[in-house]
Amino acid sequence: MRIVHVINALATGGAERMVVELSTHGIAQGHDVGIVVLADLDGIPRAIAKDRQIPISVAGASLKDPRLPSRLRKLTADADIVHVHLFPAMYWAATLRSPKIFTEHSTHNRRMDRARFRLPERWAYDHYDRVVAIGRGVERRLIEHAVSIRSRTPIVTAQNGVSDDFFSATWNAPEGRPRLISVGSLTDVKQHRIAIDALALLPRATLDIAGDGPLRDELQSQIETRGLRDRVQLLGNVKDIPGLLRGFSLLLSTSKFEGFSLVAAEAQAVGLPVVGPAVEGFDDVVIDHESGLLFDTTTPETVASTVLRALEPERYAALAAGAVANARRFTMAASFEANFAVYTSVLERRSASTK
Repeated sequence: MRIVHVINALATGGAERMVVELSTHGIAQGHDVGIVVLADLDGIPRAIAKDRQIPISVAGASLKDPRLPSRLRKLTADADIVHVHLFPAMYWAATLRSPKIFTEHSTHNRRMDRARFRLPERWAYDHYDRVVAIGRGVERRLIEHAVSIRSRTPIVTAQNGVSDDFFSATWNAPEGRPRLISVGSLTDVKQHRIAIDALALLPRATLDIAGDGPLRDELQSQIETRGLRDRVQLLGNVKDIPGLLRGFSLLLSTSKFEGFSLVAAEAQAVGLPVVGPAVEGFDDVVIDHESGLLFDTTTPETVASTVLRALEPERYAALAAGAVANARRFTMAASFEANFAVYTSVLERRSASTK
């Protein structure tokens, strides 16, 4: 099958990493797979795709390039299925004639809250053969959104997955002071400010934050002001996430919302317990009191107390074992098969409708 993924760029993020991994597994299964980006931005997912020799085509100079519709038509003309990810790629690719699906990667986006987007949202969603959720939390939110905008497109779930590299990584809990790791873009959604404030309440612990984004300078200033320079580090973008996770005690997340917390699944795959928010999407990936601990209110005090409970020796050992067991639900092989089943269903329905 000729499969073409369309996405804004391959700079950073869970959706971008998912596209690279789905492409990798598709090629390994003997399919002809390529990625089309709206804009060519450097980043770790792009570097990994290049290392794996996954074909990448560039449709435009930016996400607002008016030439995007015509170039997308040319770059996807030979596709059996077009798999589109993220906004605004969702809008730009809506009029493509090829069989196509759109994957929603988050339980929330700003368009869902704005009445002026209802008509364009319905127009866009109804131009796809399927809308795909990456987890149960996203599916629930998508169904609510589809009802509100009166979209008729069927919604299905094809769960995200973890790269094979994480399951082969070896991990041992570090001795000495607890070492916490957070992974995610430096944006308001990830709320790293709260994690840094929580560290001020955990005098024995350290926190490393992997990722980059517009709040880097602000977060660095916060670290300096709180006197945490020796215990909190901003690592920037890190290519070897499996290798990075091996050196820490637990993963800490303070996100406002998640679609499918890929990094939480990845951390569990290497045996790392997770402390994070009890929000839709995240609570689908982390089983509270089995593979991690979830907090209901995201305050520095709540985050710090939850970390301390997770680090209690007997509980910590049980959570680490539970993390590995839970992560086996999230293999990328299973994710590819679930997405491929959606592709097959779309093509069979299209074929039946032309007879």
